[in-house]
Amino acid sequence: MTIHLFGGVFGVFTSWCYRNPKTEKDQKNAHSSFHSNLYSLLGTMFLWMYWPSFNSALLDGNSKHRAIVNTTYSMSCSTIGCLLTSMFLHKGKMNAEQIINGSLAGGIMIGASCDMIVSPFISLIIGFSGGILSTLGIHFLEKPFYKFLYLHDTAAIAWVHMLPGFVGGLISALIAGVTPEREYGVDL
Repeated sequence: MTIHLFGGVFGVFTSWCYRNPKTEKDQKNAHSSFHSNLYSLLGTMFLWMYWPSFNSALLDGNSKHRAIVNTTYSMSCSTIGCLLTSMFLHKGKMNAEQIINGSLAGGIMIGASCDMIVSPFISLIIGFSGGILSTLGIHFLEKPFYKFLYLHDTAAIAWVHMLPGFVGGLISALIAGVTPEREYGVDL
């Protein structure tokens, strides 16, 4: 979780310090193109496939198995949540940038707690809310952040890493506090 939260905060503040582009005309020209979205989608597919192994790399035994299963569940529901939210916000059409970023938010949100979750229903809820949270942040808060804070976040770092990383840290603290020790067995 530290990686995503620190990386998100560092990326956002670096973007804010750089403050580029300054004019509204330059802002319109700074958006992604069809080809860049296509290559981003291919990269997202690779990230999506290998994210469960990233979250479970330092674990062993039943913890590793729980981490892989919970991360896969979370990212699946994150993809569904961002697809539904994007279609709702764009009258039945999907926004490629929101889907590229929102589909990974579930893997980030569950990163710190993926080995502690015993019930798969919790990982489904975390993933679904991560996809919705990321998509809503990109849709509603990207333009006001540029207009008022001069924050030009072209990669949606704030909505993919920083916000889900912060919420995921809170979720992991909550799960560590409320899950009884008998649920873990010998893996405690």
